[in-house]
Amino acid sequence: MRRAIPVAIVRDMVPSRTAWAFLTLAVGLVAVVFIGTPTAGCLGPLGVTPIQCSKATGILPTVGLGLPVLAGAVLVAALVGVPGLLTPLRQRFIAAAIGAAVATAAYLALRPTTWTGPTSTGELISLALPPDVGAVATATMLGGAAGLVGAWLAARFAYRTRRVERSPR
Repeated sequence: MRRAIPVAIVRDMVPSRTAWAFLTLAVGLVAVVFIGTPTAGCLGPLGVTPIQCSKATGILPTVGLGLPVLAGAVLVAALVGVPGLLTPLRQRFIAAAIGAAVATAAYLALRPTTWTGPTSTGELISLALPPDVGAVATATMLGGAAGLVGAWLAARFAYRTRRVERSPR
């Protein structure tokens, strides 16, 4: 005869929301450490500057994959760790979309567009920098998370304010 496992034991074995959120953030931090950014490696005479190397190879500096993975981990940790973050769904989705759009537009408006630096002979050269896809993804995810959490905090504040106003004096 099989005995049922008591619910209390099973509930204690399942990690809490906070544990899942911290685990997600830890995975994001590990990704930042171990997923590097693509860099140009130039073999040649000593004194080749990074901008010369990038001009010769065509590999421009980017944020790489680690930072977008960390941003996704922050977003998932917020979704997992904060109960009720997605209710009501439509308002939270609109807030996340607005936050993502504002953050993406801000990044695209403020990002560096040229890279100017000296060569090994002292001559100044400039390279045009295209939008960094990883940085755009990072800004979009963090902006969406900020909009989502901001809407949640606003709703909590409004609820507490209404509750205080209705209480008997």
